[in-house]
Amino acid sequence: MDVKVKQLTIKNDLALLEKFAENRHVNSMILDVEYNESLLMFYFTVVFHEAIFYVEDLETIVLMEEEDTLHIFDIISFNAQNGEAVLASIVKETTKKVVFYFTPDFTIEGMTATIMPNDDDALFVLTKKAL
Repeated sequence: MDVKVKQLTIKNDLALLEKFAENRHVNSMILDVEYNESLLMFYFTVVFHEAIFYVEDLETIVLMEEEDTLHIFDIISFNAQNGEAVLASIVKETTKKVVFYFTPDFTIEGMTATIMPNDDDALFVLTKKAL
């Protein structure tokens, strides 16, 4: 199966990015953010402007960068996604390692978790309201 992955830009794909920001599905029941449309648009515009990729068949945006390691900063979709299908769409034969910068709600056979050292710029806010 040949999956089409397209790089998106604010200049050419603003309406699509706004639609995803406004209607994103909360991916993780472990830890996630909701009602963050403005923050997500900030990330699209400033932080990850060269790292926005659209997996058309899955109607999913993946914020990612790749060298030998595939760094996945977020997976954004309208509905719950199969993590394995998303990875199968973006992982290349040359990919040696995948690092998630969020807490995935899925596991894949052979997937191992490593606790990363604490960093000084992380901020997490836990609400009393259940996700």
